[in-house]
Amino acid sequence: MRSVTPSRTLWIDWLRGLAVVFMVEIHTYDAWLADAARAPVRPAWWWAMHLGGFAAPLFLFLAGLMVGFRPSAPRAVALRGLQVIGYGYLFRLVLIACEGFKPWSLPTLYKVDILQQIGFSMILAAPLLGAPRRVFSGGLVALALLCALMPPLTALPPAPAWIRPLSDFVTGQRPFAFFPALPWAAYTIGGIAVGGLLRGAEGRRLHARMIALAVVGIALGWAAREVVFDWALRTFGDRGPNHGVDGVVRMLYRLGVCVALVPAAFAIAKLLPRLWAPLEQLGKTSLTIYVVHVPIVYGPFFRPWFKRKLDFAQASLAVAAVLALMLAVSVAWTRFKRWRRGRPTSALATPT
Repeated sequence: MRSVTPSRTLWIDWLRGLAVVFMVEIHTYDAWLADAARAPVRPAWWWAMHLGGFAAPLFLFLAGLMVGFRPSAPRAVALRGLQVIGYGYLFRLVLIACEGFKPWSLPTLYKVDILQQIGFSMILAAPLLGAPRRVFSGGLVALALLCALMPPLTALPPAPAWIRPLSDFVTGQRPFAFFPALPWAAYTIGGIAVGGLLRGAEGRRLHARMIALAVVGIALGWAAREVVFDWALRTFGDRGPNHGVDGVVRMLYRLGVCVALVPAAFAIAKLLPRLWAPLEQLGKTSLTIYVVHVPIVYGPFFRPWFKRKLDFAQASLAVAAVLALMLAVSVAWTRFKRWRRGRPTSALATPT
């Protein structure tokens, strides 16, 4: 059986494609759905927010997973992290340019968004990459849990303005830090640990580790929802959310789901390798779709017509339309790259 460590694997592209769908869905609803339609008691709205909430965790987790797959020197991983942070700030500059460099948009240049946090997490975990496997795995798991559990203990007042561009990477708060390391780095670092566990595994050993990941992921998600949350209610009562326990529960639950999705996607890829080609296509161009769709749903181009003006049915149609547009962009970008390399094009990505 082939090793699980090629540069790209089908099941990882599927998971990336799933994250793309969740990302487009939650961003479109967030930008265009009217305030009156945001009813938490409505099942469709609850499920939309619940599923959309997995977009960022999956992207962070899968970014870490690929780092763990590929045995690289700690210095190379740290430099790659700096490069990803640079991409994040460059993209932020593009968004400011789309707004015409208006004064209110300039402070957003320093916002810690998902690309910045992916890069920062890679730098944070880099020193462990050269360690023996047990130290590597144990250290990363401990670091991930530390990031997930620390926020209730770090409820600090905002840092002074002069240090905020740096402090926001660790303990920042909205609107200047949507993804601070405490707790969001837990996803990327957890993904690195899982990638290191699977690196080089083949045959029965690979299957055994996938089964173990399924058990661990389900157990972590269940424990977070049923055990930790129940303990928080009994200990803090209605004050639980004020202590940040609800955030820890949400973090551990989503991390457990991310872990469990790895063996699920791996099994589907083995049994039905040609299923969901559009999802695979979206996954292969996830960064391109991220860069293209954000100005569309949040930028000034459609703001006068759609910003918080659609009812739930209209917003759902908009989600489908944006997804279809992003699939077209993905196919066009893939064909363009193949044309530049002198390769034949195809309508959708084929399993590799």
